[in-house]
Amino acid sequence: MTPTPDHDSPSGAHRFILLGQTDLVAYHLALFHVPAHAFQVVLTIDFTDEAARTAYLDDLKAPIPPGKKRYHSLAADPEDPFPLTDIESGKRTSFKALVERVWVDVATGDRKFEGLKDSKNPVTTVRILPSGMRYFAPIGDTPYPPHFTGLVFGTTKETFLAHKLAKPDHWDEVLQVTTTPSLTQDILDKVPQVTVPSVRDTLVDGVPLNEQISPFTENTAYQGKLTPRAGGTATDVSLTVGVQLWWNSTSLNTAKP
Repeated sequence: MTPTPDHDSPSGAHRFILLGQTDLVAYHLALFHVPAHAFQVVLTIDFTDEAARTAYLDDLKAPIPPGKKRYHSLAADPEDPFPLTDIESGKRTSFKALVERVWVDVATGDRKFEGLKDSKNPVTTVRILPSGMRYFAPIGDTPYPPHFTGLVFGTTKETFLAHKLAKPDHWDEVLQVTTTPSLTQDILDKVPQVTVPSVRDTLVDGVPLNEQISPFTENTAYQGKLTPRAGGTATDVSLTVGVQLWWNSTSLNTAKP
């Protein structure tokens, strides 16, 4: 059964995709069938250790080998598991984490998470900023929408689009995007929902989970409708897709407790 924000979820050692450079964002790596991780969460954060931030920013500048993709993540201390509902309620305002790079083999989709071992101090305390809980929702039993549905968040200089998770089987993805018209920081802080009628919201039938790929093409503009999550009038928006910052169509659907 999928936990809800009204009740404590099971404790777990959580992993988050690390996004941004000037302003940092943590995007929780959700798993449909693991109750501790059956949440989609967006946090604005900071590091208490400048060395960890420097190591991350330096790694962003390092070359990427041919045939690889590189993401970055935060692995929370497994000795200090906690329920995500503690963040949602404000009870938990920080956690220790290892800053990681994530190597992805383009041919096979295999992922390898590794700490930034070449840095002096890749472990830091992650501080959730005041009002930093930008989005929190349980996943697992929402019907598929008719078109791609996503969440837009970040800052006016670094804006991100995440696929809104519904139910298995689905895919998790974060893309850097540029919006036209530009969105204000107030709008981004409220993580509005966007629909893109020209893009599917479901996986491709008959294609194995490990062979699924993004329906988006880099450097391409997509026309969508932006709707406040609190309700209101939908407005037109154009999303120009940049670099992919996370993709998961495998463990999201297959991992078990």
